[in-house]
Amino acid sequence: MAKSRNKKCVFDFGKLQGRIRELHITQDNVAQYLNINKSTFSLKVNNQVPFTQDEIHQMLIFLKIPDEEIKLYFFEEKV
Repeated sequence: MAKSRNKKCVFDFGKLQGRIRELHITQDNVAQYLNINKSTFSLKVNNQVPFTQDEIHQMLIFLKIPDEEIKLYFFEEKV
């Protein structure tokens, strides 16, 4: 059955948060790298505000995430 286009996708950013911890950095460090407020970053990882394409691209670089793993970090839907 096709998903409704009106339904908001909720993504699981657990792997992203794990990667941040794995590198021994903080969400504040990532927010500073992205040049956004720490509270804005928090809203994004809590599905209140979407990440922009540029933010995702910048995090791939900063967190050394391979391109082939983008889906695992940014587009896994919560079930």
